[in-house]
Amino acid sequence: MINSPLELSFKAVAHPKLNPSNQLTALEMIENDAENIPTKTLNLDFIAPYLHQIYTSSDMLIRSSVLHFISFFEVNSEESIIEKYHFDKLVVLSIEQKVPEIPPKVDEERISAFRIVLILIKIRRYLPISIVRSLVSLYYTPKHTMKNLVANYLCEAVLMCDDFPTVSEVPQILVENLVETNNQNIADLLNYIFEKQYIFMKFKHFSNSIVSPISQHFKSSTYIENSYCAIIRLLRTWPGLFSFGIKSGALIDLIRILKHSSNLISLFTQLLFIDGPKNSVVEGYTGFLIYYLIQNGLIEILTELSPKNLQANQLLQKLTLFATHSGKTPTLQVNMSTTEINENEQSSPSLLKISQCLTNSKAPNSISLFVLPEDELQWDWNEIRMMLTVVLAHNDGEAQSQMARTFYNRLIDIFSAPSLPNFSANNYVSISECISAFIELLMPKQWGRQLLIENQQFSSAILIALHAITTQKQINQHHPIWAFVECFCKMMVSSLGISILQELNIINRLDEYGNKFSDIKAAVRLLKMIDFYPESSLATAFFQKFLRSSSIEISTAALDELRNKSKTTPDFDTKCLSSLILPFIHDICNGKLYKGNNQHILNVSLNLLCEMMTDNEDCKLIVANVKGLPEIIQQNSHEMFSLLFSNSETHPYLNVDEEIKYWMEVGIYEYVKTFDKASYMTFEKKFEALPSIICSESHALIPSHLFGQLAKTKSGYEKLLIEIPHLLEICKTNSIKKQRAAFFALGHFGSIGNNATPEIVDVLIQSALNSNSHLLMGTLITVLSIMKPNPAIVNFWNSHGFIIYDYGTHSCVIPIDQTIDNHFGEHESDKIVHKVYPKAPNPTIENIIQLQNPIAQNQAKKEIYEASKSKDFLKPEVAFYANDILSYFSLAPEARMFIFNIFRSVPLMNLPNYQINQKVAAECVARAIETANSNQMMLAVTPFTELPIPNISASDLNKQRPNCLVPEVYISDADFSRIAGFDKTKFYNLDEDQQYIIRKKIMMKT
Repeated sequence: MINSPLELSFKAVAHPKLNPSNQLTALEMIENDAENIPTKTLNLDFIAPYLHQIYTSSDMLIRSSVLHFISFFEVNSEESIIEKYHFDKLVVLSIEQKVPEIPPKVDEERISAFRIVLILIKIRRYLPISIVRSLVSLYYTPKHTMKNLVANYLCEAVLMCDDFPTVSEVPQILVENLVETNNQNIADLLNYIFEKQYIFMKFKHFSNSIVSPISQHFKSSTYIENSYCAIIRLLRTWPGLFSFGIKSGALIDLIRILKHSSNLISLFTQLLFIDGPKNSVVEGYTGFLIYYLIQNGLIEILTELSPKNLQANQLLQKLTLFATHSGKTPTLQVNMSTTEINENEQSSPSLLKISQCLTNSKAPNSISLFVLPEDELQWDWNEIRMMLTVVLAHNDGEAQSQMARTFYNRLIDIFSAPSLPNFSANNYVSISECISAFIELLMPKQWGRQLLIENQQFSSAILIALHAITTQKQINQHHPIWAFVECFCKMMVSSLGISILQELNIINRLDEYGNKFSDIKAAVRLLKMIDFYPESSLATAFFQKFLRSSSIEISTAALDELRNKSKTTPDFDTKCLSSLILPFIHDICNGKLYKGNNQHILNVSLNLLCEMMTDNEDCKLIVANVKGLPEIIQQNSHEMFSLLFSNSETHPYLNVDEEIKYWMEVGIYEYVKTFDKASYMTFEKKFEALPSIICSESHALIPSHLFGQLAKTKSGYEKLLIEIPHLLEICKTNSIKKQRAAFFALGHFGSIGNNATPEIVDVLIQSALNSNSHLLMGTLITVLSIMKPNPAIVNFWNSHGFIIYDYGTHSCVIPIDQTIDNHFGEHESDKIVHKVYPKAPNPTIENIIQLQNPIAQNQAKKEIYEASKSKDFLKPEVAFYANDILSYFSLAPEARMFIFNIFRSVPLMNLPNYQINQKVAAECVARAIETANSNQMMLAVTPFTELPIPNISASDLNKQRPNCLVPEVYISDADFSRIAGFDKTKFYNLDEDQQYIIRKKIMMKT
């Protein structure tokens, strides 16, 4: 027997004669009651049919309240109850609910429905097919604004749900949304789907959907551009390349389209990272893709297009360098002499060389004959330059004369003035050349240096120039100020210049100089001028003012310039490493610089140091000997830290065994993340500062790995050899994550000497071929390409369907055609599964299936509509079948809405046949009635089951509670016995018809 007031409250609210406003208020109060009672103690078998009954209300707020209960019970039940009690069908009805002509400001019902969908996705990790079909139908329903929301929910469901149902429209929606919005997240999800090889994804159909827009000229340019971007994003992953590109035939389709749409050439150009550096993370990917495209006729198509298409010709020229390695040697018919190239398509004209021609007038050949006008604006700078470079430079006597000294001082006075005369910009280059010639004339000579030191205005000129570039914005790039700055920079790396600057005490007068720039471009230009050779002491002291600037932007620019100078400056490691970079890193980590905002600048610094350590063995020894620095590197990047292990001389400063232990437990798995990040950065051209990822020519290089570095030493090789059996066992597991980690470790180990053995390679190849993972197959290509070839493994590769493929200066190991075909043969997921429909409770309702047929649907609708006029047709079991059968196939939104409208007022479950406590049930009905007569503040804090029921005399009942559904609850026992002739206990044992007669009698007597 059902005695629970809470359970019976649902029956009370479902009373057909209860006012809707009372129903809504009662439901809101019952929600508060339900929160205090464990769901597992409730009899949902009893409650669920009444929720279905209540849901048939035309009031959307009542339906929304029912959905609140469903979500509450779902969250608080140990197992999902959504399908057990057919609640998924109610969610479907609310999702596809037709919006009223005057839509509400907030659609509470639909919000509640989507909340349940989210609960199922995130908590249950399961989404019933009925709801998936409903989301698909809503997506294709005209005139609504929820397409992106539906797409996002489907994306999350595919990602989160372990057993996502097979609905062919889902991948179509994902494709459409990807092409419409160019959403990177959807592209990532599709690649995840490819990797998992979900059964609902029909690969060929998918390929056609995404490739076809680029061959349809009537599509908008945005749509076509998004399609281009989507194709590129999908093909730039191993799962996308193998599944979408090869298995579904997208690459072959693209080659065929290329013949008729030459605009597609840019797509192939973007896909092929041909000009990358050696050791790029995408070297294996690029080699495999080039091989596959050439094998499938790309060169032949480009050969046809090249006579009339410059882009085709350019791409063909690059690919022909690699064609001979492809196993095919096509006949190339490139006739450059007949290539038709539009004038506008030719390369831009050569830049004009700017030079200052000497004047035709006869210049003076002696300083004694040369007089500068009083007005500086009248000076002939070509004559001044000729005097400095021709006359005085070759006549030391005249150069030291008093007239020459007056000439020098006049020049210095001009440039030491607080502001320069208003020289014409046409003279900037000539003036700058004069300044450079002036310094070059005086600095090598003792008397010249003495003149510069004694002339106080010279130091002022330098300081004024340096001050000007810090405070002024947008200084003309040819302004004479820059000539003084450049001369200052040249003096800093010359022993003679340093002696002058030290005498003038200029460096000490530039404290905090790196913090004063208002224009970052000016700071960058100055940094480029600073050099560290042949003398570096003064230049490093000055450069440090920028490196330690309080401006992160200037400090980062200084680090970037140090990276450039590290490649061109002789002995950079000895001149700058210990004096600039290492102390800077130490001070950042010790909190002396950039407190609370230092991770980015630290990453940039470590990345620069990592690049130097990669290229320079001496740098590793210096770093290993600096106290505390190896620990800093280890804390920030174990990949970078591994570089220190490549030299046995560093081992005494390092704990080799502990580092091996770390890598076997954690490091090999973290390395996979780092490598994938490097690949993403290369493909997307979105580079960020990470310690171990070195970028070169817009490519990330393969990050360092302990098994590749430590194996370079004899003792390290012996220690790592002990771990190889364990790595081989990891390769045989079913975890793709673990397998990839072991693959990379073995690949790097095999990159040294003759460490790569047929036994290791055999395990790698068999593990990849026995797996359905495209990602693992791509990882295999990458790690085999990392390995150092030797005769034994080359023969092994060839015997197992792999070859060394050289393209340009690059080399990689790739599977040949037969290996590809075997790996990408038909999978179980490609086979069609035939459905079995449930048996219909009524023959007419089977016509729903005919709604799929455009020819038969009108007749089917007519028969269903005629049948719906019969009460025998509008039964719960028929209504449930109609809603359930919609989960088995796709129908147009209007056809689904037709079925929903037919059974709108029919519950999907029959009412339960339980014995109930009639007295408690009647009291629950009375409380539902009382919600209209109670104070609203009291309703907000009072549980429904505790809502007081007033005692009303029989004489006043009809006045106070007219048309009362349960009058016996309000009147006293005496009044009831007087009217009914027996007590309430006997009354509640009567059947419903007899109770109705007594209740009617009570209302007539009152």
